[in-house]
Amino acid sequence: MKAPLYLATTTCLCLLFTNCGRKVKVPPPAPRPVITHTVAPASKETTRRFSGQVVAAEGTGIAFEVNGRVIEVLAKAGKRYDEGVPLARINDTDYRNQLSDAQAQFTNAEQELRRIQRLYESENASQSQLDAAIAQEQSAQANFRRAQKGVDDCILRMPYTGVIGRVDIEPQQVIAAGQSAMTIQGDVGLEFEIGIPAEDVASLAVGMTAEVTLGAFPDERFEATVSEVSPEVANNTTYPVTLALGEQTTHEKSLRPGLDGEAALSLPNPSGAVLRVPSASVAAAPDGSQYVWIVRPIGNRLATVTKREVKTSRLAPKNMIEITEGVVAGDVVVMRGVHRLNAEMTVALED
Repeated sequence: MKAPLYLATTTCLCLLFTNCGRKVKVPPPAPRPVITHTVAPASKETTRRFSGQVVAAEGTGIAFEVNGRVIEVLAKAGKRYDEGVPLARINDTDYRNQLSDAQAQFTNAEQELRRIQRLYESENASQSQLDAAIAQEQSAQANFRRAQKGVDDCILRMPYTGVIGRVDIEPQQVIAAGQSAMTIQGDVGLEFEIGIPAEDVASLAVGMTAEVTLGAFPDERFEATVSEVSPEVANNTTYPVTLALGEQTTHEKSLRPGLDGEAALSLPNPSGAVLRVPSASVAAAPDGSQYVWIVRPIGNRLATVTKREVKTSRLAPKNMIEITEGVVAGDVVVMRGVHRLNAEMTVALED
């Protein structure tokens, strides 16, 4: 009964020993796929990021141009007003009395000028008398216009359409000409404040563009413009810089003072013109040196790789790193999988 099992085992052993003398061909490994990056020409600018916070716009202060006692405050903080709308009034009694006197003097001067003109035309007045009458009329007219402006200035009007941010006066208060009466927030009521180190502040100018990201909206980018660069250093040894936030779209009603974020500005690179590669393309050797893999195409979307030592400077935005030595513009480097490569290895180039 055991004969069949013995025969089967013998047959398998014979086959095994028969194949032992033959070399089995192992197919070569497929080229490892890699993603590459072409080194762009050197840039003299670098993007710097500075932490900051959304704040309410300080607004534009407005004031009466004449002295007086406030008799009425019409404006309310947080309310929008159109251009020309009265916001507050001061007592105009004295200014109206001055206007009445100026009106009378102007009327008399006009009558006197007409009289002298008639005499001059009939050769009963000299040229000097006519010139004096013209000068007197012009002076009286100027006084009348100043007096009329004084009366008009007793009403503080909205200089442009906007929102009142703060009201600093109240009825019965005596106010001086030029003293802040209230502030206008304007149509864009939010700003972004950051602090700039001393070595960078000289590179900033009003009107430069920036991009603001906020922690509350990580996927959004908000356009901003440098609106003010403080000439004085703050307590933390940085210079306060104010960015005016542009017209918002997606989250216009959700933006509010107190939101934290950062602003990105393009500034001159202190290292001069430098090259950048993806930070993932730089690997570290056991001795602490750094290197990249340079790609050399050999056709049919295949290439070989060569290790090249590089020297790096600092991290740059968008996961890039600055290279000071080792690569030139136009070099192609492996961007992913750098730790799985060997010198002269054949790789497959992927898009």
